[in-house]
Amino acid sequence: MEQSDETIFSYLRSVYSTIVLKDIVMHHGVKNLEFFESLYKYVLSNIGNVFSAKNIADYLKSQRIGISVESVLNYLHHGEQTFVLNRLKSEDPKTKKYFEIYNKYYAGDLGLRNSLVGYNPARDIA
Repeated sequence: MEQSDETIFSYLRSVYSTIVLKDIVMHHGVKNLEFFESLYKYVLSNIGNVFSAKNIADYLKSQRIGISVESVLNYLHHGEQTFVLNRLKSEDPKTKKYFEIYNKYYAGDLGLRNSLVGYNPARDIA
């Protein structure tokens, strides 16, 4: 295989598409493919940031898009099952009590992530 960024990212995008289309969309019967793809791009663009499915659903509701919290959670869970996403529950350092709604998500594979949302080291250095 040619060792250029374009060739490598093209290959990785095809691997990602295979995982998403075969393992998630077809297996779980995802009905809103446009939202599903947007959600994954959002999560993969914001790895390591805390957010909740409720915040996403509330924002979409304000944009007159009806997506339930349950749908967001299901779509994120599908990504965990296929190792596209890894979830880390947020923990309160004072009480050691886990929050119920806030989580951080990380990419299961940075190559797949970068092929989908682009490689930008400045964005990922905190």
